[in-house]
Amino acid sequence: MARYETQDTDNPDYYDSVVEVGFAQRLTAPQVAVVLQHVAAILAGKAATRIFEGFAYCQITEAQLHIHFRFARASLLPHLSSADLENLSRLRPQFIFYFFAVIDTVFPLADIPFPADFREFIILPDHLDM
Repeated sequence: MARYETQDTDNPDYYDSVVEVGFAQRLTAPQVAVVLQHVAAILAGKAATRIFEGFAYCQITEAQLHIHFRFARASLLPHLSSADLENLSRLRPQFIFYFFAVIDTVFPLADIPFPADFREFIILPDHLDM
């Protein structure tokens, strides 16, 4: 079930990072609502607004979380220098790791397609001084 891959979209200016993770234990309906609250809080943060464009798809069930993170290609970011674009290309996967590290602190994940140290990215906003 775990998946982490890049997908092209119908729009050549964007691509999606598709992530599917499983929860360690099945969640109840109120717990799914708590996950949604944490997702909303992450999306409202400065890190999210600076690193990605939003979700193309989001599904939260009792067993899993499935999200398509939408990212703009360099063609839509002509105002950024090549160094800034390179930095952004590193921050994007780090943001995804941060996102799931936050969820993991509330409801542990068991089926994870990330490196074992992904939880260390929980400090990403602090590191970015955001």
